[in-house]
Amino acid sequence: TFPRTPLDFTAELLIGGAWVDITDDVRISSGVQIGRGKPDETGQTPPSQCSFVLDNRGGKYSPRNPLGDYYGEIGRNTQLRIIAEGSSRFYGEVPAWPAHWDTSANDAWVTVTANGILRRINQGDQPATSSYRGYLLSTTPITYWPLTDGTTSTRGTAAAGTYQVGGFGGVFGKAVYNFGIGDLGEYLPAGLRINDLVPAAGADFLQGFCLGSDPAPDSLAWEFVYKVAAGDDGSDMSAWTFRATVNGTTAGTFDRWELRFRPDGTNDDIQIALTLDPLGDSPTDIVLADSAALTALTDGALHHVRMQVTVNGTGVDYVVYVDGVSVISGTRTTHTLRAHYDISIFYNRLGVEDLLALGHLIVWENLANIPAIGSTSTSAAAYAGEAAHTRFARLCDEAGISRQVIGTESYAMGEQFEDYFANQLAEIEATDGGMLYEARDSMALIYATVSGLYNKATGVTLDYSAGHLAPGLSPVVDDFGVHNDVFAQRREGGSYQATLESGALSIQDPPDGVGRYKHEQQVNLETDALLPAVAGWLLHRGTVDEPRYPTVTVNLAQTAVSGHATLPFDLMDADVGDVLVITG
Repeated sequence: TFPRTPLDFTAELLIGGAWVDITDDVRISSGVQIGRGKPDETGQTPPSQCSFVLDNRGGKYSPRNPLGDYYGEIGRNTQLRIIAEGSSRFYGEVPAWPAHWDTSANDAWVTVTANGILRRINQGDQPATSSYRGYLLSTTPITYWPLTDGTTSTRGTAAAGTYQVGGFGGVFGKAVYNFGIGDLGEYLPAGLRINDLVPAAGADFLQGFCLGSDPAPDSLAWEFVYKVAAGDDGSDMSAWTFRATVNGTTAGTFDRWELRFRPDGTNDDIQIALTLDPLGDSPTDIVLADSAALTALTDGALHHVRMQVTVNGTGVDYVVYVDGVSVISGTRTTHTLRAHYDISIFYNRLGVEDLLALGHLIVWENLANIPAIGSTSTSAAAYAGEAAHTRFARLCDEAGISRQVIGTESYAMGEQFEDYFANQLAEIEATDGGMLYEARDSMALIYATVSGLYNKATGVTLDYSAGHLAPGLSPVVDDFGVHNDVFAQRREGGSYQATLESGALSIQDPPDGVGRYKHEQQVNLETDALLPAVAGWLLHRGTVDEPRYPTVTVNLAQTAVSGHATLPFDLMDADVGDVLVITG
């Protein structure tokens, strides 16, 4: 009776889009081994693993055998699943098919070692990219200039868009600007810097063509980020203007929408204006509206700006956002919106003045292609304040990886820095204190928040006196995992120290304590105010004065286990993070 006889199981490969049963080719005598979960209380969860031996005398499991049954159908990372007692026990990929044979050539076999999706994630470094750039690349713009080109570049190269000709750079004047050194803050790569510490006075003009494909779009939207950094003498930034030119109603003419940044000590605002026929003999300048005074013009922080114009009957609505908040809105009652033409930056150089860094200049046409302002402004702010489990879900979605979340609450994280996908996942786990692992029934990742692990119901109960445990249960009283002097260090922020001053596992010398065991953990929290809670939790985990049980072994063939109505199935259903209770 179960489980003294081999478990009924099925091994299947995903071949040609369908699951194919290969159980008859599995050599049962060699066994089927499945490993998953953390090897101990510390560190990260390694990829799950399943290993067994396949009979290959017919050559069907040799991917390059043209006579094999599965030629062209199996290869690197063919998906595999193991089903036992009606449930999936393993789901992963076979990265290699190592073939073996005996000296007589009468026997041939393949040793299969499959792994969960974490193996591929950890092995391949996905390109490092800023969260904002990655988001913008996923949209459909006319043109997108990141403006993060190298320091020897003279023009910014488009990274995406339906029009990517010519680049963005100086046109006339002495145009003091440099790529690769514009300080956009700690989580975005350096962008375009305009102005210089000691420039010659004059007017500079930077331009890039971005021709729209729709002659009559229903909306146009422009975005960029900027940051002002004070010059050596602390002087103020002089006025500068963002200009977007579209074709005019009359052939051969243009309309120019302008955002005029006026940090002059009097206005300290943004003005939106419309110039009709700006290249003609008699251009008409129409001031549409002014914002209230904005500290964002000179406060030295990174800011995100969007200007959007949208057809409304016979007129056009306009709106300007700074960091996702509308600061100007209104309607040009009689106006026609035409195809987009170019973008330019116009500024004056007046002695020693502040440096202006620009980045991620993008333009979209038509409402169907323009992302929500909340999405782009949040992305530009690197998702600061985003809950750890929400960041996990978003990153997985962006990477095209299926995911599940256990728990509804987690710590608010700081800005998402440039890093590889695997490192970002590790940062989430380290910051929140939850657990990252793989699903057993799909190629998916699971993240259980630390709060989702609190007070979990018992998954398996083992009765020691009833003989549920195999021999060898040994309590260990040692210093493994002891941390009684904890530093929680916030990335690009402060730190907090939590210390156990008294007690059996305190920093006191023996016999009053165990001496000092330091532990520092870097976390990416939204604010320093969250550090005491994180440090306190790490200290609590590192000073539990109880014996450890490194290994708990259950022999499914023991009568006390096999004869139990539910215990064998409870054990097979137990998963990473489940609670196991030993009584008796």
